[in-house]
Amino acid sequence: MDSATTIWLVAFFAVTFYIASMVAKITRRQQPTARRRPPPPVSPGVPLLGDVPALLIKGPSALIRDHYTRLGSVFTVRLFHLKLTFLVGPDVSRHFYQGLDSEMSQDEVSQFTIPTFGPGIAFDVDYATRHEQFRFFGDAMKPAKLRTYVSLMVGEVESHFARWGESGTVDLKQELEHLVTLITSRCLFGVAVREKMFGEVGTLLRQLNDGMRLVTILFPHLPIPAHRRRDAARARLGEIFTEIVRSRKMSRRNDDDDGNQQDMLQCLIDSRYKDGRGTTEAEVVGMLVAALFAGQHNSSSAGT
Repeated sequence: MDSATTIWLVAFFAVTFYIASMVAKITRRQQPTARRRPPPPVSPGVPLLGDVPALLIKGPSALIRDHYTRLGSVFTVRLFHLKLTFLVGPDVSRHFYQGLDSEMSQDEVSQFTIPTFGPGIAFDVDYATRHEQFRFFGDAMKPAKLRTYVSLMVGEVESHFARWGESGTVDLKQELEHLVTLITSRCLFGVAVREKMFGEVGTLLRQLNDGMRLVTILFPHLPIPAHRRRDAARARLGEIFTEIVRSRKMSRRNDDDDGNQQDMLQCLIDSRYKDGRGTTEAEVVGMLVAALFAGQHNSSSAGT
């Protein structure tokens, strides 16, 4: 077979393949699409800004209620470069809670938590690593472990309310935040650390919490005062917790059992990934910060 014939055969098969591909693509387009549902309605908002002006004027709750009334249970709003889809009500929100990570990825929207929790944990790592880190928390909070925390929790509650007088006025949210922080620090770190570090740690946690604002979701590294305080607080917490982790490891090596070896700190130190690798100091510190911050925030809000 000469070269000219070969070239013509190659060209013929290339053209045939191209035509077949185009026919297949047109056929797919013409197939019935009754099963495909349209995307959720998008709030028109303001050019470039989206719903940011309405969010700043009305607040999140009012904005969601207005869109729910006009657009239904599922709708999308635009905030600058972000598109956020809301699922309002149990009939539609179950898709979010029951969806697989491949369908409902949290990574993109949760990047704003990285400056607070720190590098190397949660949403700063791939899903497989994050899943294992969540398993570490799960192991530390199994029923058998939780039962060992009950007496510690009761002691903190009784001690806290014993300081109250017979009458007076309190900020309930602030009081519950304080109490939950007492409980979590006691269960996480043990009594020695709880007694020595609580004052400073409590202040630093409040600065972390203050650094989690609406603008943080959109621009987590924006150089505003609240973010600068957040970053300084996170750095200081890192220093404190690193010393705590090193001290605990040293006491374990020296067989110096101080009665704290069953708390969550020890569980995280002893945890291992599926490949046999142990947790690093930075990972344990980050997971402690995440546990303190998220646990205190969610529990005090629910309690209030």
